[in-house]
Parts: sequence; structure tokens; C-alpha cells
Amino acid sequence: MDEVLEAFRRFASRWRLLSSGNVLAAVSGGADSVAMLDLLVRCAASLRTALFCCYVNHGMRAQAALEERFVADLCRRLRVPFVLRRVDGRADWSEAAAREARYGALAEVARRLGCSVAATAHTADDAAETLLANLLRGAGADGLAGVPVRGSWNGLRIVRPLLGVRRARLREYLGERGLPYLTDATNYRPANMRSRIRHELLPLLEALRPGAVPAVARCALSLQVPDAPLGVSETLYFGLREIRLDEAVLTSSSGARATSVILRRLGGGPLRQERFLQLLGGGGTVDFGGGVFAAIESGDAVFWRAEEPPAGRRSLPVPGEVSAFGCVFRAEAPESRPSVPRGDPREEVVDADEVETPLVVRRLAAGERFVPLGATAPVAADAFLKKAGVPARRRRWCAAVADAADRVVWVVGLRLDARFATSRRTRRFLRVRLLEGVS
Repeated sequence: MDEVLEAFRRFASRWRLLSSGNVLAAVSGGADSVAMLDLLVRCAASLRTALFCCYVNHGMRAQAALEERFVADLCRRLRVPFVLRRVDGRADWSEAAAREARYGALAEVARRLGCSVAATAHTADDAAETLLANLLRGAGADGLAGVPVRGSWNGLRIVRPLLGVRRARLREYLGERGLPYLTDATNYRPANMRSRIRHELLPLLEALRPGAVPAVARCALSLQVPDAPLGVSETLYFGLREIRLDEAVLTSSSGARATSVILRRLGGGPLRQERFLQLLGGGGTVDFGGGVFAAIESGDAVFWRAEEPPAGRRSLPVPGEVSAFGCVFRAEAPESRPSVPRGDPREEVVDADEVETPLVVRRLAAGERFVPLGATAPVAADAFLKKAGVPARRRRWCAAVADAADRVVWVVGLRLDARFATSRRTRRFLRVRLLEGVS
């Protein structure tokens, strides 16, 4: 029992997951999340942090009412403040849409409670499953990194402190602690690839080589960068992985070591002192060799790997979703004008009568022209991106939603084309959204 607690503490310390701010635990009532909550309770005093628990009910699970009561009772037993958040879900929501709603609800609750971190209960098994699923899809190094140890959602830090522990060991831990948990029957239905990986492939790998699953999980974690030292963060921009090193760390005695870690993460060579000094001097883009480059932006160092962005075109059905460039896009046809959060770059509403369907998600070509909302005449895409302050390394990676006539409808995350903007005369609406993949 105590070795699970110590493993939990070591993992959280190595990755600096719980080093600052109050923590909101996302708990479903399943074994993994119940174990996480209990471990957080046992660590809270030494971490000097306040702990809260949230159950999000988006109306998509048959046993949601049971889960609500169970988690509330568990929190009373463990003396953890409990928050219930209900979301109006729909039967046709995909897993990605439900996940977006869940994280959005967690971010809202965290802001209200003053929590800077939300913890989710992904395990070493989840890390292995994700790596294998992405491998079968033909993913590169970023996809093989599996479940991110750290992430963010609308300013909320998401941490996953159980990625170093096997699912089966957590169930043993709960038995030792005398803590009950709920079982979700849908986890045992081999209806999709992820479920078959869990129930068929992982046991086969363990039979072939005992310890295979934790080995695969360690492989995934080895492709991520621990925050040691602090100040290292990752960003994904339509498939382009960037790693940012905070100015305070870059210019400290730990700067060279942190840079070496980042170069290894991006597949570069060993750190050369003269290149590091060139970067500190702020002399434009620095070639660190092995295809890795870096530049100073707002005092921080940003590292990336120079490579050609994958091309391709993916049809976006209405309604429906499509995965493209490491992202998930969704299109909807609401019956009335939808409410879009002000200033949210991840979604736009267009006049459906002006758009020729089907929609397509593709790369934005440098030479093509569109009419940015607010302009009266077409401009070249590359000129627009430069004026918008998009760094040169990102411009070839930008994504666009186009219509059947191949006209740019939306430069994703940046600007709608004025020809498709809604007005008082609009009668039919089309909502396009970026659900995940850009951080």
C-alpha cells in the first residue's frame, strides 16, 4: 500500500505536478479516480494545498445518477469538498465532444474555487493503450508520447499523476485501504479499437513478455519533457510541436541543462556551447543541428524541429467530426443562431447559405487569397499571417476550413472570411469548431 503512495509522490515530484496552487480532482467513481482522490488526500497536508473534488455529469452515462451519489458519499467519507457540475450533453456526441465539455466544466469549477490545477486519473495502462493506438494510426514521435503528463485547458493546468502506476495495482490498493469503487460496464465492450487494445492486445503483450505494459508506458513517458527544471512547456500547433523555455530558467545556471533535455526530446544532437551562447544573445534563429532550431520570443526560448508539414485534405461532414493534422474538427447546423464565447478563437459561426458543402479541412496555401473579416478586398494568405504576427515557422502549418469550391471559409484560430460572415439577414447557420489538438 505504502509503495503506491511513494510511487505517486515520486512521480508527482519528478514532473512537478502538484508544486503550487489548489487542486481540483476529477472523479467519476471508478477505481482509478477513487484511488487518485485518496492518494491526493494523503498528500495534501505535506503539499500545503487545498483539495476539491468535482463530478461532471454530461447526461451521457446510464449510471450517472448512481455515480453522482457515490462520489458525493466518498467525499464526505474522505472529508473533501464536493462539487457537482451538470452539462447538457447530447446522445450524438463523440468522445472528443464529451471530453471538451468535461474539461470546460472542470475549468469553470476550478476558476470559481480558485484552483490552478485539475488532476485526472489516467494510469500507466492508459499511457500504453494510447501509444499503441497512435502507433497503429501511423503517428510520429509526438503521438507515441501517449497521454500527456501535463496539459492545459482554457488556462487551467491539467495533470495526470497516476501515469506511473498500473491499473491493477490501484485496485489492489483500494482493497488494502477498504475503499469501494464503481465499475463501468462499457469498459468491457470490445466495440472499438481502444477497447480491444485494452482487453486483447495488452494481455497478449504481457503473456509474450511479462512487464511489457509498464515498459510501453515508460517508453511513452520518455518522449515527454519533465519540468525539471521548472519553466519548460510544450505547445502543439496543427502538428508542429514547440517547446518553450522560460527566460528565468534559460538565463540561470540550469539553462544549458534544460536546453540539452529539450534537444533530446526533439531528436536533436548534443548541445554545442557556442550555439547556446548565440541563443542567449538573441541573434535571430539559431540552428542547433539535427533539424532543431530555436529563437527568442518575449524573452523565452522557443525550440522546434524544422520539417515539412504533412499535407492532405479531409472532408468535414455537417454535422460531424474529422481528425486532421493532429486535431479534431466539428461542424454543426444549429436551428438558431448559436451563442459563441466572445473572443474564442476555436470556433466560428458562418452563413450556411453562402457556403458550398461539403466542407474540407486542409493546409492554408501561402499564395492563396481570402477576405479577412474586417477587410474589403482579398489579401494573400502569407501576407495576412505575417501581419497577424504568426511566426514564420508556423505559417506552413496553418489549417483552413474550405468549402466545396475550395474557398477559404476560416483560417482556423485566426480569422473568418468576410464573405461567409453572418448578418441580420442570415437564416441558416453553420458552426465550425476546433475541439482539440492545438494548445
